[in-house]
Amino acid sequence: SDNDGTFSAGYAIGEIFHYATLKRELGEYAEETIKAKRIAQRASEATLILMFIAGRGDGFVARTFLTKDEPVPDDGLFYKKNGATAVCLNTTDSRNKNIVGLEVKADAPIPERLRKLYTEEGYEDTDITYKGDTSSDEITHHYLHLLVAHEFLGLEDPEYDELLKIAVTNTTNHIIKNNYALREANGEQTTWAKWNMEYFNTAMGWADACLNAGQMLMYLEVAMHLTGEEPWKETFDKLIEAG
Repeated sequence: SDNDGTFSAGYAIGEIFHYATLKRELGEYAEETIKAKRIAQRASEATLILMFIAGRGDGFVARTFLTKDEPVPDDGLFYKKNGATAVCLNTTDSRNKNIVGLEVKADAPIPERLRKLYTEEGYEDTDITYKGDTSSDEITHHYLHLLVAHEFLGLEDPEYDELLKIAVTNTTNHIIKNNYALREANGEQTTWAKWNMEYFNTAMGWADACLNAGQMLMYLEVAMHLTGEEPWKETFDKLIEAG
């Protein structure tokens, strides 16, 4: 699907709430609670890995990823990892954007705890193809997932909480540094992940303005909640003042 990250995040959030409810009602050590936590943790990690899998090292979030045994659809931008770089594959969208064969950095390390999701299935980094051109609805679900995972998993698992904090810091910095947008490997903003005035003042973007402005404030609120107010509070206040 075009929005795998959105659906993965929604599933993970539901399973985390399932675990939290059983922990409250049955206790932490009940068999059903332990099973629910295991499912919630795996679902959460499978969502969080999308914030690292591209390996660009700049906070870019992938829509989804495939292994070498899965077919690559002809809708969207797909990048095959080949070690230090990934190459943009030949699809209708990549041809339209004239970026077939474009290489992008792909060697930023993926946390081993997340990387095991595919290495334990027999795959290596070079077996991975990820999808780009990520949209604002996916980013919004990722931030909601970061918040819920922090509250119900991270606070009892400092190692995992640190990964959540790294992810929220990297992606929030990416968005701010790129004029409140996700930026693709070709230097252009992605099709739908835009939270800036230039987009809001277009015929297409004006209808998104209120929603996307609220999304951006939510991202900053989540970043502040997980990592502390600095340096996000100054940016938050500036956006509020801008109206």
